[in-house]
Amino acid sequence: LVEYGPGGTILPALAESWTVANDGDGEGQEYTFKLRGNVTFHDGAEWNCSVAKLNFDHVLAQPLLGADWHGWYGMPGQIKDWSCADDLTFVVRTKAKYYPLLQELSFIRPLRMLSPNLFVGGLSSDPLTQNSCHSGWGNITATDPDSGANVTV
Repeated sequence: LVEYGPGGTILPALAESWTVANDGDGEGQEYTFKLRGNVTFHDGAEWNCSVAKLNFDHVLAQPLLGADWHGWYGMPGQIKDWSCADDLTFVVRTKAKYYPLLQELSFIRPLRMLSPNLFVGGLSSDPLTQNSCHSGWGNITATDPDSGANVTV
């Protein structure tokens, strides 16, 4: 959605602009991202709010928020919810005021924006059983370091 610029400034990327307001509950904040229109991924898939939501759905699904997965930094534990207001408006609400949210959204992992075609099952994929693994890679063969035998998975 955003990227780092010179001197650590946060610059628009897939979001062309954003606003930050206090959330209605008085504790957190609401980040409203106006997404860049007329963007396509390398595979021809369209970029829009449903794709942003799909990426958040997959990275922030329970139980993937633990330290073994995406809980190694603060942002996943601070996000309350996310939704699409329309095709090009993505809304993220935090549990409390969390100043590094925009900086952490610029990290390449774990919240990067992948084409919906890279998810097994596309836009309707299940975050726990059909995560972002390309369905067309086929079998992978590797050499078992202990036996030296080729193993296909």
